[in-house]
Parts: sequence; structure tokens; C-alpha cells
Amino acid sequence: MKKRLHQLLAALLIAAFTLASLSGCGGKTSYKKEQNTDEHAVTYPYVVHTPSADIYLAAADIELLGVEAFDDGLNRLLENLEADLQDARDVLKPYMHIQVPKISIYTDFSGRTEEGKREEIGGYYNDSRVDIHVFHSWEQASVVLLHEYTHYLSIHCCDFELEGDFWREALADYVSKIRCKNRMCVSVNYCVSDEELKELLARGAGTEDGKLNIKLLYYGTASMYRSEVSLGMPYLAVSQAGSRVTQAQLETPFMNEMSYYEAACLFEYLVDNYGSKKVFSHLDITAKEFPEVFGKTFAEVVQDWTAALNAQCKEQGLKLGWLE
Repeated sequence: MKKRLHQLLAALLIAAFTLASLSGCGGKTSYKKEQNTDEHAVTYPYVVHTPSADIYLAAADIELLGVEAFDDGLNRLLENLEADLQDARDVLKPYMHIQVPKISIYTDFSGRTEEGKREEIGGYYNDSRVDIHVFHSWEQASVVLLHEYTHYLSIHCCDFELEGDFWREALADYVSKIRCKNRMCVSVNYCVSDEELKELLARGAGTEDGKLNIKLLYYGTASMYRSEVSLGMPYLAVSQAGSRVTQAQLETPFMNEMSYYEAACLFEYLVDNYGSKKVFSHLDITAKEFPEVFGKTFAEVVQDWTAALNAQCKEQGLKLGWLE
């Protein structure tokens, strides 16, 4: 009986959802929505095909948000999706060994379609299934989707060796938050509150049109996490473990205990100062191997990078954290 009710609900949602119009790229490109006919059709009754992705829409999520709100959120994401995914492919193009296949993306805002509720993250890339799941809302999906897509490219489509939490997450955030425009993320201002946005813009992390500059936000936040003003602050490490800034971490940093902000900015520093060829051919080394590859210990490289980052933030007029 429950299964039949679920199927009926899915059918009703499809009928209602079909009335809504979907368009991408500012309305210039229309994306056709279709009924999903694969073995997961009851859970994901609808799919939207774009040149780079197949987006599977969960019935429970449409029910949770309502057809109109669900459609509006999807439209906003689609406006920037293709341009952003192309940007990531362009950055990693020198290292790709295959033509990039389309990626499957699944919504799970309600928490009903995946085992366990992933409350701490906005999305994840499953490298065994080769798909992306996004959680919570379209806004959260807009923040994390390019990061997860970079995981897909770097793990599945590129020919370099990639090992360890630091390199995997540093590369994904370097591409998605430092190198790319990441229009999806900017369109929702990194999901900060209006009050936080006003404060960040006042501290110099904005664009000319009043949007949050994600790259400057990363510079300022990374600089803050490398200063004593951040002692005791909670953060998410690249190991995906929740942690707090300690004096030991400031003095003797460990690769897998760095924040995503630090990892992304440090990755950029390595590329700028040692060359992309050297960096991308050593994305599997440990901190102990830094002297052999970069001529300095990991702690020494971090020290040099921190000094350069602080100078860069001051030059750009950033006033995040301790830079008052």
C-alpha cells in the first residue's frame, strides 16, 4: 500500500512539475525535462538533461519545497551550471586523458534518498558510483557543486596521481574557488546571511556589483586561520573532521588538519612559486617528502606562504580576521 501511495504521489508531482518551465543560461538555453524511466524512477521521477550533466530530481524534494520553489531554485542553478562546469574543464584540460562524460547529479534535500543524513556537508562526489549528490537546498547545491564536479574531473578524467585528503580537497577548492568564476556560488553569495554579507563587503571581500568575491573571501579567511586571533575557532579540516585552531597547528601545521580555505590558497601559492608542472606531478606526496620536491619542509613552505598571503591581503585592502 505504501509503495502504491508513493507511486501515486510521484505521478501527481510529475504532472504538476511538468507545468513549470525550465531554462538555463539566463533564458537563452532551454533544458528539456523528462520523466525518468530507469530503476530509480519512483524515487527520482524526473530528470533534466544538460550538455554536461543529467540532474535527477527526487520526488520527496519537490514535495518538500513545493513545485514553484523547487522550479525557481533549479532555474537559478541552471543559469550558470554549464559555464561553471566548462571553466573547471578548461583549468584541468592539460591533464585530461579522456573526453569528459556527462555526470549524474542527484538531489537529496529531504534526506530520504541516501543512507544516513549528511547534515554537515552540502554535497559529495561518490568516486565508486561516479555521481554527485547535493543536500539541503538549491542554494547549498550552488555553493558545493563545482567543488564536487572538480573531484569528478580530477579522480575520473585526469592522468595525474592524486592521493590524500589534503591534495584531493586542496585541488578541488583551488579550481572551484580560486581559479574559476564559480557563478553558481557567487549567485547565492556563498550562502552567507544578509548581515554577514554586509560585513564581508565592508571588509573588502566584494565585487563591483555588490556580490561576494569568493576568491578574496578565501584569502582573508585563510589568513585569519594562520593567525593567533583564530585560536579556539572551530573549522572543518580537509580530512572532513571538525576541529579547532590550536597553537600547535599554527606553529607546526599538519597537511590533513588544514582548513579548506588554507589548503586552496596554499595550492595556489605552490603553483605560482614552483610551477604547475612540478605541483601537478606530485599530488601524492606526504609532508615528509616536501624537502625532496620543493626544497623546504612543509612547515617552512607554509610559513613562506603565510607571509606572502598576509602581504597580499593588505595590498588588496582586505580586512578579514586580524587584518584591521
